[in-house]
Amino acid sequence: MSAREYREISESDLLDAPEFLDSMTDVANQRSDRRGRAVQAGIDDQDFAVTIGSFVQEADECAVTGSASLTVTLPAGRRGAHMSRFIESVYEVSARPWPTFAAFVDALTRDVAERQCTEEARVRLVGRVLVPRRTPVSKQLSHDRFMLLGDGRMRAGEVRTRTGLEATVITACPCTQAYSWGSTALTLAETHGVNTANQIMRDVVPFTHSQRATATVWVDGEDGPSTRDCYAAMCEGAHVVHELLKRPDEHYLVQRSHTRPQFSEDVVRDVVSALLERSDAAWPGSCRVRVESRAVESIHSHAVHSVLEGTLDDFRTAE
Repeated sequence: MSAREYREISESDLLDAPEFLDSMTDVANQRSDRRGRAVQAGIDDQDFAVTIGSFVQEADECAVTGSASLTVTLPAGRRGAHMSRFIESVYEVSARPWPTFAAFVDALTRDVAERQCTEEARVRLVGRVLVPRRTPVSKQLSHDRFMLLGDGRMRAGEVRTRTGLEATVITACPCTQAYSWGSTALTLAETHGVNTANQIMRDVVPFTHSQRATATVWVDGEDGPSTRDCYAAMCEGAHVVHELLKRPDEHYLVQRSHTRPQFSEDVVRDVVSALLERSDAAWPGSCRVRVESRAVESIHSHAVHSVLEGTLDDFRTAE
């Protein structure tokens, strides 16, 4: 911008220099003479820290830290977004505690749109939370890591949110386990006879390969399953890992995953089934839920993934 594009100062400007400088330097709010349609503008990788109500029974609240991506849609004639106002939104909204992560996503989306004076805004959050959980057998406490995910969109004054909970789980391969059972049974039968082999194998959990995986539950809006509901469904439908595991705890988790082996496809189906078992009559049937699973194969160089998505009514009628 050249000097000739600035207006000349007046005597009144000297009397109120801060006002003059503020109006003159608000370049982002100026009208753009450049060609083009509406432009999306914002910031990425903005750190945030917020306190929300806990989704585990061992704590009343938990701290979430992570990264935010904030975007607004500017009309064709507006030159730019006010980048500092994005930071103000994150700080002001996250400075207050929120009952749920979904409520925080909703409030942040509205605040961004209001400060930027726009009707369209989007907020995407990836948060990390450490929550105290007790081990399954020794009942010792440790901090376990979960991820909280948020996506908020405002259009024409209406805000829609989607929030997700991601957990680390362990899966055991069913097909290798079936082969191990058959192979072991045949070997025993050759040595000890068929009847003895069958008797032994009734009480044996065959070996198989296992892998670290993630399970993620996304819920649209705030009227459907809560994060606490999603957490409980994941603990029931999948095999959620613990940071601290004493030997009896390790045995329990590995035995549980081998007693109920799962493909990636089984994980998403079992989590949805566990969620439906907790179904509340107040949950709207139109509420959309998406369950994802991704496993890093231990005996292959690739990963596998599965997705099951639909409304609560879709899932209920499919049973």
